[in-house]
Amino acid sequence: MPANHYICPATNYLIYMSLFIDVIEVLSDKVKSGLIDVIGQERKNQGRPIRKICDICSKYLDYRDYRYDKVEKAIHHLQETGQPGNPLYTMLLAVLNDSLDEDSMAIEQFTAFSDTPLADPFRTELADFITIGRFVTLKDYDFLETAGSIMVERYTNEDDITDTLSNLYLKADSEEFIPVFQRLLDRARKLYPESLSLEGLNGFINMKGRDYRKALESYLAIKDRLEADKDDPYYNDQLAATWDNIAACYLKLEDVAKTLESCDIALEYDKNAATYRVGNPILYKKAEALLLTGEKEQALAIVDTILNENQEDEKALEIKGRINE
Repeated sequence: MPANHYICPATNYLIYMSLFIDVIEVLSDKVKSGLIDVIGQERKNQGRPIRKICDICSKYLDYRDYRYDKVEKAIHHLQETGQPGNPLYTMLLAVLNDSLDEDSMAIEQFTAFSDTPLADPFRTELADFITIGRFVTLKDYDFLETAGSIMVERYTNEDDITDTLSNLYLKADSEEFIPVFQRLLDRARKLYPESLSLEGLNGFINMKGRDYRKALESYLAIKDRLEADKDDPYYNDQLAATWDNIAACYLKLEDVAKTLESCDIALEYDKNAATYRVGNPILYKKAEALLLTGEKEQALAIVDTILNENQEDEKALEIKGRINE
């Protein structure tokens, strides 16, 4: 089941939470809390039909049981009131449309509501919610950098910044957006200069963007930090992976000597790894580097060692094919 769906246990009705689940949780929770407060304040001054609609929306926002089959009737009633500019009605329509997965309509109505006095206590958060929703839910890529900047600067900390940007990258996994993520990472690294995971993501993004020298800078910086902490139980595991990444950068830069040296260092750490082995990817790079120098026999020996263990290793077979050309 998609992540933006929630099964209401008592009725088994399917509830859509597109915007409120797609948008970063800490912001989503603030907006939901603000909306629930407005409903609570305004409900008492409304007639019985509107109070019932307020209850439906409150339950939806609070993930509580409600009659999903009455949402369409509620929308119809609000549209027939003859008060299209009523701020409360606009907000209720936004929530109800979100419950029906009518994301574009919900954002349009949240935008209209955000300009009303009822939104004053959480106007900034609501505006951020709308902007992020335009990208993550409506897939409007024009909002990618603005949405990312809002997340980085207002709604993340050192513990979750890397996951936040990684998830954002997965929603826009295209080479054309690499410069955007490079800029977002520059901002994030200034905020959290001690984050190793953020430095690792920076290396990954720069590799994707073919800026191998910048990627190398990140992996070398990680290497220096890791080497200083020999008491880390995963010391060898992490350094093996880091030296493998360093080798990948040197290979892309066609620095054969540095690639071979990095592979040998990675293999030494890998032998002593506690829980995780990098394994064959290091050997692939070593064979590739030897092939660049014309050392076909040595490259073939490495590939054959891999194939002796797994005759169907696709990468080893591909390298062997190039050796035999």
